[in-house]
Amino acid sequence: MSSKEIDVVRLDADKYLSEYTISWTNFNARQEFRAVDESGLTVVASNDVKSIWFRKVILGAYDFVGMDINQQFARREIEALLNNMYACLEDRLWINHPKQNRFAENKLHQLQLAAKLGFMTPETLVTSNPDEAESFILNLKPKRVVYKTLSRPLISDVGDEVRSVFTSEISEITTPMRSAIRVAPCLFQEYIEKDYELRITVVGNQVFAARIYSQEHEETKLDWRRDQHKVTLRHEVENLDPQLERMCINLTRSLGLTFGAIDMIVTPRQERVFLEINPNGQWGWIEKLTGLPIADALIDVLTG
Repeated sequence: MSSKEIDVVRLDADKYLSEYTISWTNFNARQEFRAVDESGLTVVASNDVKSIWFRKVILGAYDFVGMDINQQFARREIEALLNNMYACLEDRLWINHPKQNRFAENKLHQLQLAAKLGFMTPETLVTSNPDEAESFILNLKPKRVVYKTLSRPLISDVGDEVRSVFTSEISEITTPMRSAIRVAPCLFQEYIEKDYELRITVVGNQVFAARIYSQEHEETKLDWRRDQHKVTLRHEVENLDPQLERMCINLTRSLGLTFGAIDMIVTPRQERVFLEINPNGQWGWIEKLTGLPIADALIDVLTG
């Protein structure tokens, strides 16, 4: 029970095999999902569910890296069951439904939609052609160019150290890079000079903005996610103008989302440049450092 006396059940997908099982039945025209613990007690039944807060489901016990074909098959079957469960619960209130998350994670569509809604956006190229990448860098000079992943930056879900790809500056296309670009498409983008960065969290009709002073530390100038264990970034509450707030809400809604975490850059000239929106972004550290009541807003939407 939370402080608002709301019945809550947490299902950890990583404990699917060790702590409970998930089953679906279609019997006497009644369909239902159930999660049952080791003692046979029903943890939750789908017909009792009113709303769902969906966090990142990582099957840490089933990392594809190093798996044999039988383990890979088992993981695919688990993912299929979970995806079917999400589909059968589609008529409930979600923050956010994984189908909408997958659609909204499309970075190219995000940039296209953001520009249409009036946001400033950076010059961007996605390509598997190294010659195009080389031309993009040459044409943007003297501006700097960075490389970002087109999908999730995690390479591996498990291990003693999380393997992740951070934003990196690219000044030329080397011979090894040319073959790598042909194997996996790359996202190249003009580097936007920063005064500070913004993390804007949209929950329903509420907008919570925080300044991230990434330029105060050498380690975080290019990507504030890098080396966070080494530095403590200064954060402050940012008061957005009403027009930018409305644009952020409109962007989130246009992507079919109730929740979204928007990353923007504020340039030395105080221009606000949109980078991306994460439909399943972290927000706990923002609340801890700034006091912004993001959790209360989530609860209000889930119970409203």
